[in-house]
Amino acid sequence: MDFNAFVNSDLSAEALANEAVNFYFNSQGLVAQALEVQVEMLIEAVWGEGSASDALVAEGVNFLSNGSSWADAMLILANAEQADQLLANEDGELVLVETYQTSETGWSSATGDDILRGGTGNDRLVGGDGNDLLDGGEGTDVAVYTGGAADFTFQVVYPDTAMVPEISLEYLQLQITRTATGETDTLQGIELLKIGGHYFELNEDLSGYNEGTDYALVEIIGQMSVEDVNGTGLAGVY
Repeated sequence: MDFNAFVNSDLSAEALANEAVNFYFNSQGLVAQALEVQVEMLIEAVWGEGSASDALVAEGVNFLSNGSSWADAMLILANAEQADQLLANEDGELVLVETYQTSETGWSSATGDDILRGGTGNDRLVGGDGNDLLDGGEGTDVAVYTGGAADFTFQVVYPDTAMVPEISLEYLQLQITRTATGETDTLQGIELLKIGGHYFELNEDLSGYNEGTDYALVEIIGQMSVEDVNGTGLAGVY
């Protein structure tokens, strides 16, 4: 992320919090899908290791489950006294720059090939960089990407028709490729996509597409309204 782009921007605090949350989730490797674990990880990412008490995690889970967003949660954490203390020296002065030494050269990001399994609930899966398997399992599940819908192509991978009752999203796999990098994620049990700031619903019927052929992703997705997104039942959706 180019942080310099935000220095003179006119983005609101809420918009900046949303950018911070997007960056945080996209920089993770294998993301634990239990909401309690995700809340604990975010608290400790902002306030430091060991700062997420059981009571605080429970409060965060309740906050998100009641319809608030991850960006709202980030803003609360960032504005809290605990966050200020991490940036202050012994005199209470804010220190925004410090010396950093690294044994690596250049930029290192989350480039591993991960397997993310959502389980039985409604899940939000962020693979990051690399070629990942995102398995939503049961419930309504969303795979998250940066960029725009036109940046991606897809292929279908059909199951053995003798083993499944129908050819639908529930039983087939989608291979989603970012055309600029060639990185390909394999999706199964995924009903929704979040690409950039928009949510999209995947078409249920994909029987007309040939296996092994690249198609534009925009052919099989439809952008969702705010009302549709809020009705998905995904806790902490933003």
